[in-house]
Amino acid sequence: MAANIYHALIKSGLLFMILLAWMAAPGYADGQMLYKYIDEEGTYVITDNPPPDYTRVPDSPADVTEEKRLELDQEKEKEREKTQTVQDAGTEKEGKIRAARGDWEQALTREENYRLNMQAAANYNQRLYWREMWERQKKVVEETKKKLDELMSLP
Repeated sequence: MAANIYHALIKSGLLFMILLAWMAAPGYADGQMLYKYIDEEGTYVITDNPPPDYTRVPDSPADVTEEKRLELDQEKEKEREKTQTVQDAGTEKEGKIRAARGDWEQALTREENYRLNMQAAANYNQRLYWREMWERQKKVVEETKKKLDELMSLP
C-alpha cells in the first residue's frame, strides 16, 4: 500500500515539489547574541557565551526617571507637531498648485484638439461648431491660467 502511494507521488511530481520546497526553505535562524573579545593569550574569541568579565550596559542611564522620560517624550511630540503643521501647510499649497497646473494643461490640450478638429472639419456647420468649442475652451484656458498664477503668487 505504501509503495502505491510512493509511486503515485513520484508520478504526479508532488514528491519532487515537496523535496524542492524543503531544500529551498531557509534553516532555522536562532538569532542569539554573539560575543567577540580577546582572551588573556591575545587571541580573538567569538562565542555565544559572554566573556568572564562581561556586564550588560543598560539601555538608558540610571538617573533618568520615568517622569523625566515622559516629559522628554512630550516635548519631542510637541516639536514634531509644530514641524508637521509647517510641512502640511507647504504640502497643501503644493498640492493645490499641482492640481491647478494639471487643470491648465488639460485645458490647453482640449483647446488644441478643438482647434485641430475645426481645421479638419468637412463642412461649414462642423467648422462652426468646433470654432465655438475652441472659443469657449480659450476662455477656460485663460481662467485656469489666472487661477494657477494666483496660487503661485501666494506666500
